[in-house]
Amino acid sequence: MPPPHLNAEERSSAISEGLPSFEVLSLRDVPGSPTVRSVQLRTPDPNILGDVHDIHSPARVPLVRFFGRLLALPCIPYQVTAIQQKGADPSTPNYTYNIQTSGLTPLEIVLPVNLEDVTRSQDVLYLVRPWHSKLFGPFAALDAVTDEQLVSALWTPFNALLLSQLRYNEYKRIASSTLITAHPMDRASVLNSEIRVFNIV
Repeated sequence: MPPPHLNAEERSSAISEGLPSFEVLSLRDVPGSPTVRSVQLRTPDPNILGDVHDIHSPARVPLVRFFGRLLALPCIPYQVTAIQQKGADPSTPNYTYNIQTSGLTPLEIVLPVNLEDVTRSQDVLYLVRPWHSKLFGPFAALDAVTDEQLVSALWTPFNALLLSQLRYNEYKRIASSTLITAHPMDRASVLNSEIRVFNIV
C-alpha cells in the first residue's frame, strides 16, 4: 500500500517550518489496530548513494577499508519502506517494530531505541547485508558468477545492519548491539540486488 500524501495543510506546515517538501508516511494510528503506529520515512536522495557495483562481477567490488573516522563498507542495501511500531510495554525500555523493505521479507524486530526519534530529522533507513567475496566459498571464481551461484549464496538468512542515511554518502548504525536476522524475498530480489559502498561514521 503506497504511503499517504501530505494534505495541503500538512505540506504548508512543513514548508513554514523550513522542512523540505517530500512525501512521508504520516504518523497516525493504523485502522483496526489502535496500538500500532506508522513512523515517518523519507524518500532517499539518489545523488548521495554510494558507488554501485554489478553483483554479477563481484571481483570488482573493493574490500572493506577505513578512511580516517569512516568505515567504507561494501554492502547490499535494502531501503526501509514502512515501519509500524507496536504497542510499547512500559515495563521494558524496548520498542517492537514491524518493518518492510524493498527486497526483504517483512520482519519484526525489538530495538532499545525509538525510531520516531531517529526519523524525526527525516533520515532514510536501510537494512544492509555486509558484502564479502567469501560468501561464494573460498575457491569461487569471482570474475563472472552465475545466477545459480548468486541465489545459492544470497537467498539465505543473514545478520543485517540498520543504518540511517546522513549527508554526503555517510551513514550511522542504529542499535548496534541488536541482532537483526533478515531474509531476501525471492530469487528476483537476489538477482536484482546492487552492491554499494556506504561510508559508516
